[in-house]
Amino acid sequence: SSTAPSILMQDSDGTGRSSINCDNGSLNLKYNSNNAVGTSVLTFSDFNTERMRIDASGNVGIGTSSPEELLHTSANSSGEVIGAIFDNGTNAGGTSSSIRLRNSTDVCSTVIESNRTGANFGADFVVRNSDSSTGALQERFRITETGNVGIGTASPSVPLHVLSTSPELRLQDSDDNGYLSFNHNGANSYVSTTQGGILFRTSG
Repeated sequence: SSTAPSILMQDSDGTGRSSINCDNGSLNLKYNSNNAVGTSVLTFSDFNTERMRIDASGNVGIGTSSPEELLHTSANSSGEVIGAIFDNGTNAGGTSSSIRLRNSTDVCSTVIESNRTGANFGADFVVRNSDSSTGALQERFRITETGNVGIGTASPSVPLHVLSTSPELRLQDSDDNGYLSFNHNGANSYVSTTQGGILFRTSG
């Protein structure tokens, strides 16, 4: 025993070494090649098949030996591949499982969430992001378990439901920037266009 016990494994030619040590209650695995930073790879294998690796830049690959980002999962399949599962272990209505994408703090965040709305097998898909005033997360978009899409509402009652103080749907042409809009403002509803007229036809 010692204050920081370790096991050292070294190539006989001195080109690389790895160590396992315990320091202040932490278990550390260190590895290097040619005693140089940024040249080593740590692999985890099942018999002779590699399952995971951490490359010299710190990228983690699962199912790939060439991870392109911080976490890269890969699988060979002729059908659907699910790269990851994020599971909430509580089996009850009102629970959710989420992924948060954020800056260095809780503000400037986007949350992608699967929300179990009731005691059944259905789930809503929800996107929330932080507002510009306090950074608090606000729901922006939802697809319910029935397939209805809500923008500005958590309870869409039709296939596409937009809720705001002055809702507007806009179809815009990228060639001339002209657009057709449908909006409701106060007591009136409007259909308007910025280019040409509005034509109603049954075919063609």
